[in-house]
Order: sequence, then C-alpha cells, then structure tokens
Amino acid sequence: MLEKLTGGLYWERRGQGILVQIPSPLGWKELFLAVWLAFWIVGGVYMGQKWLNGEDQSTSNLYGLAGWVAATCYFGGWLIWALGGTTLVALTAVEMTIQRRVFGIELFTRTFQTSRMENLRYIAPYWVNDADGAGYTRSKVCITANGWSRTLASGLSEFDAKVLMDRIMEVCYFPQSRSPQFIGPS
Repeated sequence: MLEKLTGGLYWERRGQGILVQIPSPLGWKELFLAVWLAFWIVGGVYMGQKWLNGEDQSTSNLYGLAGWVAATCYFGGWLIWALGGTTLVALTAVEMTIQRRVFGIELFTRTFQTSRMENLRYIAPYWVNDADGAGYTRSKVCITANGWSRTLASGLSEFDAKVLMDRIMEVCYFPQSRSPQFIGPS
C-alpha cells in the first residue's frame, strides 16, 4: 500500500528497495492549454468542413489541415499526460525501473543497473528567453544512466525533490564522484 511521502509523492518499501509514485506536473500552463485546445479544435473542425464540402480544396489547405491534426495530437497528448500521467520508480540496490503510465495504462518501462547510474541531481526552475518564448522552466530531478540523462520527476518543489533524493540515497549508494547535486539558477 502506497503511503504519502510529501506533496504529491507516494511511496512504499519493497523488501530491500522502494517504489515511488510521482504525478505529472499540472499547473497554469495546462489550464491555458485546455482552453486554447478547445478553440483550436473548433477552428480546425470548421476548416475541415470547408475543405470536405469542396469550398476550398487547395493543396495549401490540405497541408494546413495535416499540420492542425499533428498539433492537436501533440497538445492533446500533453494535456492527457498532465491530467493522468504518473511515473513509477522502483529502486533496489541492483537496478532501477522507470515506468510511465497514463490513467493506469503503461506507456513504457526502462530498467537500468544501479552500477551504471550517476549524477543524481535536482535542477531548479530558471528563466529562459529563447526562440520558443520566455518563461520559467519546470524543476527536474534527473539521473544519468548508461550515459543518458533520465528525468525522474519534473515540477517538484525543492523540498519534495530533496525528500525524493533522500529516499533514493537510502537504497542506492553513490560514491563521491556520483554524489547528488542541487543545481540552481545562475
């Protein structure tokens, strides 16, 4: 039975290891996305009906509809993940398994040997101003496994991240060269 760890994190001890359930981040961006997506769908349906009725069947409108469908799928998937996504992290002294689920349906699972894991880190949110726009990024708890950076959780407060990292450190030993880091904005 999972018990509350802190914030939205739940956990349980499993033999010599732990299982942590991490919810997907849900914030003002997702609320804005839900409203925007509703208008986007209405506009796309209107454009699609015009094309199907033969009012404007140009190739550029067909490409526009294809782009509309692709954008709707992408942002719809983002919204579905925000509403019902969870990450399960099962950790023993031998291996770590990261499983992503949406409304209880498994999307994918990855397993790594703990001997190949290093650089457990918390990355604080920071301000970005680039071609995609300006705004704060979400905080992340990451680990490097098999040479690739893996995100365990995003959108956590610093306190929640520290508690999560402490639980991971109880099970998995990190030598000094692989010790946890707290990376803040510079």
